[in-house]
Amino acid sequence: MFRPTKQLPVQVALVALLGYLLTLSHGPTVASLPLTAKLAGWDWTPMTGRPVLWLLTLPLRLLPAGWIAPAVNLFSAALAALVLGFLVRSLELAAWTRPLTSLGWRGKLPLLLAAVLCGLEYNFWREATAATGEMLQLLLFAAAINCLLEYRVKKQFAWLVAAATVWGAGMAENWMMVLTLPVFVVAVFRLGWKRLLS
Repeated sequence: MFRPTKQLPVQVALVALLGYLLTLSHGPTVASLPLTAKLAGWDWTPMTGRPVLWLLTLPLRLLPAGWIAPAVNLFSAALAALVLGFLVRSLELAAWTRPLTSLGWRGKLPLLLAAVLCGLEYNFWREATAATGEMLQLLLFAAAINCLLEYRVKKQFAWLVAAATVWGAGMAENWMMVLTLPVFVVAVFRLGWKRLLS
């Protein structure tokens, strides 16, 4: 019988990473050229609008210029695999009208279908195999939502703290997370108002 565990999200992430590695761009593409140029030092303008991306890609600047494009594409593929892992885990934790555990092996089908549809969607696949920096923004959003759902199930306050921390990092990286901050705040208070007020 199928039970929601952390094994399925990890397995989905590993399979997705393998798939993205097989189709990975080994050089810069038209879309990934601006980020590659910044990391290689060809573009000296600072990455002021993307502090988290700048921080995470700092070690890539130590690589020889010819290695930067494949390395940053590999970085993007890893982020995309994590996004799909968070997607599957979030769907496992979502409030279903009929629990997935009652469906047996068929409970995995909606999770796998969601991962396949998202992972093979053209724009998602393109971002996963040729880095532009957008995948990090999606990862921060997916991680914050996953933390909220983990708190809803486990009731451990550390998940709310993690959600707020990740959302804050996402706001520094993506202006859409600034615009949706009121929705996030309402979700946090709806889930944890008793703990926050005590």
